[in-house]
Amino acid sequence: MPRPILTCLLMLSAIACLVGCQKTEPAADTEGAATPATPTRLQSAAAARKLAAAQTAARRHPQDAAVQMELGRLAYDEGAYNDAYRAYRRAAELQSTNYEAIVGLAKTNLKLQNPTEGLDWLLRAKRLKPGGVELKELEARLLLVNGNFDRAIAAFQQAIEMNPKRTTTWLNLASAYALMNRPDEAVKTAREAVKIDPYDPAPHFALGRHMERAGDKTGAEAEYRQALARDANDAPAMIALARLLMDQNRRLEEARQMAVKASQIRTDRADAATIAAWILHLQGDDRKAANELIKLVNASPQNPEAWQKLSVVLSNIGKPNEAKQAGEMAQRFIPGRRASADLQMLDGDSN
Repeated sequence: MPRPILTCLLMLSAIACLVGCQKTEPAADTEGAATPATPTRLQSAAAARKLAAAQTAARRHPQDAAVQMELGRLAYDEGAYNDAYRAYRRAAELQSTNYEAIVGLAKTNLKLQNPTEGLDWLLRAKRLKPGGVELKELEARLLLVNGNFDRAIAAFQQAIEMNPKRTTTWLNLASAYALMNRPDEAVKTAREAVKIDPYDPAPHFALGRHMERAGDKTGAEAEYRQALARDANDAPAMIALARLLMDQNRRLEEARQMAVKASQIRTDRADAATIAAWILHLQGDDRKAANELIKLVNASPQNPEAWQKLSVVLSNIGKPNEAKQAGEMAQRFIPGRRASADLQMLDGDSN
């Protein structure tokens, strides 16, 4: 860890109890709702063991295409895209007509943000098989990442013509419109996904995100609540709704409970814990907010939003020097701006 970060973290740890050390719940249980934290950890551990076994098998059997394919699939599912690329590439070298390996390489290059190579592999896949809607949607996503916006939109529309009941295609097209700064078309397209599957929370969440970007806060809130009515543990919807309520400075206790619960369900979403802490500030409890934010930046030092908010609350409780250092840390990490969740493409083979 770089020395300035370590120094700042040690300083903040030293003052944590001085600002009002309290026994802080990991996050107040909302209405006694059980969190899936332990099952998630167990599932992750099992998946990691399976992936490790596949890696060992691939080293022992470097000439076995089936073994390489299994490693590619497992690594891709676990987000180990470099490992997936190497495994799929080896399988394609062993079997030049291995369609699944070639499609796997196109998908993996998309995840690795290398659309040019991904499109090359996609072309090879098309030569082997004409392909269906999944391949057309993959082509659209690669074109979008490659900056070929008009061609990407056309490809998404062709995929919809091939299967108009496929919600992922409609949602990906909506995200494409949003990336092109065409929010009204994004909203209209996301509505089509909701019509197709009104009982699925994902289209409601996506529609809410696009409505919020288009300036319709009331409609966005309604759609987030529709998503949560269908899945009470939909963490992205909880985070989006909590942030919306926080930004409007209303229903703050409900917003905090949702953010806390989301942070328990999705431990990788530091923004949920940041929202929960900032709501304490809005409620007038800067000392408790400072304690929660200090814990958060200790766990995730490269979180500019948490550092910025910590700077504010430290200043409010009379810690100007520490507030200044926290503000400097926020500026250090601002260039690493996270991608907006509503603009992330959905895997075309997920539905």
